Amino acid sequence: MLIRPNLPRWVLSGGPKSGKSTIIAILRAEFGHVVHFLPEVCTLLHDHAGIIVPTPGTPSHHAYSRRITRMQIDLEDAADDQAHADGKLLVCCDRGIVDNIAYLEGGEEEFERVTGVSCTEARGRYAGAHVLELAPRHVFVDPTHGFNPSRREGYDEALALDGNTYGVWAPHPRCVRVTNERGWDGKIHRVMTDVRQMLHDLGMKAV
Repeated sequence: MLIRPNLPRWVLSGGPKSGKSTIIAILRAEFGHVVHFLPEVCTLLHDHAGIIVPTPGTPSHHAYSRRITRMQIDLEDAADDQAHADGKLLVCCDRGIVDNIAYLEGGEEEFERVTGVSCTEARGRYAGAHVLELAPRHVFVDPTHGFNPSRREGYDEALALDGNTYGVWAPHPRCVRVTNERGWDGKIHRVMTDVRQMLHDLGMKAV
């Protein structure tokens, strides 16, 4: 049986109104012919199965974390198979299993105990991650800047999760923090530039 290597998996992460969904749409329009895009599993469960994230720290939330981790792994592996069949160069994941750690009160220890997956193994599934900084408060509270019904956090809670999310990805050697320092256009430019470089390194010259 032919054993082929997995395609590189790259994660775009970030909290509510960090610009993640918009940037993924821009990336898909530009690079969809060479990048396979995997949607966020939590949003899929909410939008298509009516499953709401349980309260953190409860047995129900532990079960949810365990299931969503297993589902994410299976979907990533299936996406890799399809991307290979389609001749793609890269798999882009809207969040990864590492993101689940940020939502567990016990952090890495709780993640490993609940899911049976080591944090080293979780980070090792990905070639890299870009973590978008949370939008400024005035953007976050503005309803004209997008709404995701699967997210219930207020700004202060989202800000804490933003720090947690970057914290769980930071040990990855190819984790990039994409800040608001240069504004919205700066965020887009940073991610687009880095994706072009990744594709160039993977053998696509004209990007």
